[in-house]
Amino acid sequence: MSMDTHHPMFEKIVEIALPVALILVMIGVGMSLQIADFKRVAKCPRAFLLELFVS
Repeated sequence: MSMDTHHPMFEKIVEIALPVALILVMIGVGMSLQIADFKRVAKCPRAFLLELFVS
């Protein structure tokens, strides 16, 4: 059975479920940050800035 990417249900999943899943993942990542993570960036910002501007 091939996947029909133009089916209305598939479009609703892409429009609604994927952004919600991304929001939940980003909240989880953000909540796992600790003060030590921010101190590490403040101590050596070069790596952070390099990744920020290169990617």
